[in-house]
Amino acid sequence: MVRYANKYWKKPSNDYRTYGNDCTNFVSQVMRAGGWKATSGSFASRKDNKKWFYASHTWTTSYTWAGAENWYWFAVKHSKRTKSLNNVWKLASADVLQANWKPRNDNIIDHTMVVTKLYKGTPYLTYHTGNTHNKSLRKLLADHPNAAWYAHRT
Repeated sequence: MVRYANKYWKKPSNDYRTYGNDCTNFVSQVMRAGGWKATSGSFASRKDNKKWFYASHTWTTSYTWAGAENWYWFAVKHSKRTKSLNNVWKLASADVLQANWKPRNDNIIDHTMVVTKLYKGTPYLTYHTGNTHNKSLRKLLADHPNAAWYAHRT
């Protein structure tokens, strides 16, 4: 997972399309590279948060593949492929951190990142949508003091 994220953080893989907000698409690719298997699905089931799959078109790909809020529901609640962590400082390599930038206004997860480095106890995160490599958790927390954070053990 980390190797994939480190390779494609700046220039996306040609095996996948990109989205205007590409962070969760990128993390789904990372999870797939790490062994997550797609669920069965179709155009009719693409809005179902119990399904996670990539297809040849945006309109045939599941919402959970590229939507941060939808990914949360699939990963934590329905498939149980991740386990919620009660503290962001418990994040380890290849774990996922999600953010709701405006928790008081909308209660919707906006962003998805993956841990690609640990240094002296500090997780460093990599993500798309503002392609960023190894940004420290300290800096993220300082830059977004009002965000709500969702940490996931993969």
